[in-house]
Amino acid sequence: MTMNDLGVAATNVLKTFPAAKPSGPRVVALAGVSLRIGRGEVFAIVGPSGCGKTTLLRSIAGLEEPEQGRIEINDHLVYDATSGANVAAQHRGVGMVFQNYALYPHLTVEENIGFGLRSRKVPKAQAAPKVAEALRLVEMSEFAKRSPAALSGGQQQRVAVARAIAGDPTLLLLDEPLSNLDPLLRKNVRTELKRLLDRLDITCIFVTHDQEEAMILGDRIAVMNQGRVEQIGTPDEIYAQPASLFVAGFTGRPTTNLIEGVVDSYEGGHVLVPVDSSLRMIPLAADFDEYRGQRITVHVRPEDVEILPRNEERAAARVVSVLPEGGHTFVHFDIGASGSALVARCGPTEIAKDEVDSTRAVRFSRGTIYSPESKMLLGSFEAR
Repeated sequence: MTMNDLGVAATNVLKTFPAAKPSGPRVVALAGVSLRIGRGEVFAIVGPSGCGKTTLLRSIAGLEEPEQGRIEINDHLVYDATSGANVAAQHRGVGMVFQNYALYPHLTVEENIGFGLRSRKVPKAQAAPKVAEALRLVEMSEFAKRSPAALSGGQQQRVAVARAIAGDPTLLLLDEPLSNLDPLLRKNVRTELKRLLDRLDITCIFVTHDQEEAMILGDRIAVMNQGRVEQIGTPDEIYAQPASLFVAGFTGRPTTNLIEGVVDSYEGGHVLVPVDSSLRMIPLAADFDEYRGQRITVHVRPEDVEILPRNEERAAARVVSVLPEGGHTFVHFDIGASGSALVARCGPTEIAKDEVDSTRAVRFSRGTIYSPESKMLLGSFEAR
């Protein structure tokens, strides 16, 4: 990605807030965050509450002033701590959609969309075509004269996006715009938003605490934790090759498997042996020979846990629960003397409910391996 392709460049951005107690240390919200976001890219920022994602978004928008770092939007410097440059929020060319859509109930749809233009005293003759174009882009032209109360949640969201883009921003910022919706409506609105973002030729940063939402909407994703970026990558890269134990655990849908053990030799290969059990579960790639005898943490997605046929003679795992969910079934296993858990996702007819408390052999088809000390990725494996 060259400089001319950059929609947003944030470099070493540091932001702190006062401590809860006068004598306490300041709270670090952003601990030197750097990002490079391409023009026209939909970039998702995901992480748990308090990780700094909204502070980063507000810093890019100009609503927060960092103590350190540099921010550029479309090659224009908007903030630099060293030189003291700090372009006001209203001059950064940014449109923003907040968690609360903040539509004015006494105004029509088109009046809500044009509100920002009127506030900036844009002449009516210039504002009208901008409002009409924004309505067209979000496919809401026929609803122009309606009040927000007469709209569905998805339609209200589209109005909020239309208001943000009516001023011709070069950057669209979305701060958890779906979090107030109930689960079913949220899925429907998410689909509408995906279609809308695909139509808009604009750089977009989308903040969410929902990793599934980030996977669906983002061209790339930044996973944040405690004010730092743990990993940046495509949804496939984040899901298949999490760079740290935090990313591996956070991106589990709805859960994932993290099993600590040691590397041993078994049937000519290398396998994970859980510390509290003699169960030998999976051959690892040969290039993990250097870790023989060392403690490691193996991460495996539930869909990569294979439940082997009943006649398999390997050491087996005890079935704790079988939870059918229509098109698939989640099976929970006990794999160790102290109750170590393992979750597998399989087909709807692969295992029956009456197999609870029985044993089945399992193996891992693929996964990633981490150092328990550094929590960072050592490598990946695929069963031979």
